[in-house]
Amino acid sequence: MFLDEKTVQVTLYNGSGSTLLHHADALSVEYPALDIRAVEWVDCFEDVSVAYWKSGRKIYQCDMCEIVSCENPEGYSGPLADKRIRFWQAVPDLKMAIQHILPDYDLMALSGLVTLAGGWLALHNADSKALLRLPSQPDLNDGCLVQISSEIGRVAIVQGIDRYGCCASEQSVAYADVTARWPELRPLLRSYWRSGKKQRRRNRRWCQLQKKMASKPMRMRLSLRQKEGQDIPF
Repeated sequence: MFLDEKTVQVTLYNGSGSTLLHHADALSVEYPALDIRAVEWVDCFEDVSVAYWKSGRKIYQCDMCEIVSCENPEGYSGPLADKRIRFWQAVPDLKMAIQHILPDYDLMALSGLVTLAGGWLALHNADSKALLRLPSQPDLNDGCLVQISSEIGRVAIVQGIDRYGCCASEQSVAYADVTARWPELRPLLRSYWRSGKKQRRRNRRWCQLQKKMASKPMRMRLSLRQKEGQDIPF
């Protein structure tokens, strides 16, 4: 899509990693007078690539690793990229790329929503619950996110989040570590954790069966696999 006479926007929503870069590289060689902005959303859930060419020369290219994606909060219709909230690990030129190609992307737009105790926002995606606390000031990177995957028994903390979703680190922690650090989250985390109790039990049983199969001869593995299909209805 041409944004103006000299600028073309290339957007690929379901690519195979390097497709967009090869295509945009060829365009920049064939038409060096064009400014090329390129964004690739691989299945809109996996790695994201952002690149920019000017006068036939690549200015920047960012491969952004997604940590978590959340659906838009209920009642919010403001500008968010692809209607999801994404958190990326820091890479060179990432903030410049987001400001340049995704100018409407800003997590601070969520600051007007109703929050829980301690200023937390309750979000979710298909696999887990997420509790987000926005940066205290637009120019700071002190935002935090707690991701709870109750069905697999995993809790992770993402720290150092800024207004563009860039973050410092992700750390897997114990359930008790989160409640000890933020006591105001205890009632909410308890309800999330209880909701995944049944599936966690099934997952533990599945892991035990896999370990048992690995220690048996092949004939025993096949018979155990048949029993497994009867005992665990996936």
